[in-house]
Amino acid sequence: EDRWRRGIALWLLFSTLSLHRLGASIVRANVLDNAGAGRRRSVIPVVVFGGLIAAVAFGILTRVDWLRTANIQGMRAVVNTIVESLRQPVPAYALWPVRALLDPVFALDYSTWAHAVPFSLVILLLHYLWVVRLDHAFEEAALEATQHRAERLQRFRSSQLGKTRSRKGKLARIPRLSLSGRPEIAIVWKNVAAAIRGGAWRTQLLSFTIGLAVFAVITRSASGNAGDVFVGVAFGWVAMLLFVGPLWMRFDLRLDLTRLAVLKSLPLSGRSIVAAEIAGVTILHTLTVWSLMTVPLVVLFQDPELAVNAGTNIPRFLAVVLAVPVFNALMFTVQNATALLFPAWVRLGTEARGFETMGQNLLTTGSTTLVAAVALVFPVGTGLLTIWLGDPLGDWSFVLATLLGAMVLTAELWPIISWLGKVFDRTDENEVALGT
Repeated sequence: EDRWRRGIALWLLFSTLSLHRLGASIVRANVLDNAGAGRRRSVIPVVVFGGLIAAVAFGILTRVDWLRTANIQGMRAVVNTIVESLRQPVPAYALWPVRALLDPVFALDYSTWAHAVPFSLVILLLHYLWVVRLDHAFEEAALEATQHRAERLQRFRSSQLGKTRSRKGKLARIPRLSLSGRPEIAIVWKNVAAAIRGGAWRTQLLSFTIGLAVFAVITRSASGNAGDVFVGVAFGWVAMLLFVGPLWMRFDLRLDLTRLAVLKSLPLSGRSIVAAEIAGVTILHTLTVWSLMTVPLVVLFQDPELAVNAGTNIPRFLAVVLAVPVFNALMFTVQNATALLFPAWVRLGTEARGFETMGQNLLTTGSTTLVAAVALVFPVGTGLLTIWLGDPLGDWSFVLATLLGAMVLTAELWPIISWLGKVFDRTDENEVALGT
């Protein structure tokens, strides 16, 4: 009985989230294609979202004194205080749609579930009506967007090669590759340029860095062990990005395998193509993680006592910095190997995003994490042995251990990449298209 109730509640939750994602995509496309008219149509969603953020901020700011007191008692008291602050009337009313969707999922008995399900169903129906209305408006605006798109295409064709016009009408130069050099660099440049021009990578990088900086300012101004909390959160976020980031950063074979015929037409070996695809995303994600590490590094330099309490110092911090690129290379090698060997298991291209692919993402994440853990056995073992033998070096033994472990991992990855290059040469375009 609990299973079918939980199943209905989860269906309502994920259906609403899927409709919300679809509606948000239509609003975003409408804004991009219709300029001023699209922005006017998105005023209401922006106001609603801004009101939600303001209500939550109001609830927390009214309990600042309570948060400072709870900060002395520990992290659990801080979390409990935040929960209590969100139960105040203003944030409670603003977060009611979220609670209406979650209450049936966590209902412990039938009466509670039966009382909560109608409200969850109302939220689902409202999202359905919203998406249908947006879709109708989007179809009407598509004709207008076609004309604007044709005008932009004409301006692009009339502009100089390698340049594009900015909003003010001035020509903004786009970096260009040299006519000489290794051809593999062109693939790396293509993937890096796609990430930068797409805007999502830059937006995420700025959001993560600014968010950590704001969190650092808040914790630095608080009393008690708030600094320790920040260091823990910062390094925890970096560790999470090392494992989850390769799922987000998809500017590699997971994106280009749908254009396998074009890749095979390049005058490059399969090994060179695979290595270049992995190198591009490795560079991008390494820059992301390093950028996030600059915020805790500045905080640790400003407060050396905090670094001692957190159990870190310059040698250990440097060891983590050196480990990031080689660890990213391992994770992206596993991800690209999965896409090349089992294309039906991996989402290729940019389609099929959202909650409907959650099961597939969990399956691939679990399997790739297991493979990465096996590959790390010898590098980690080498590092631990180096730390044990290098005790006279003190904390600098961590740097030496990281370098030796990175060398062992590189020695493992290079023959794997060479083998994946042979697999790439044997892969047929029809196999990828059919997902076999």
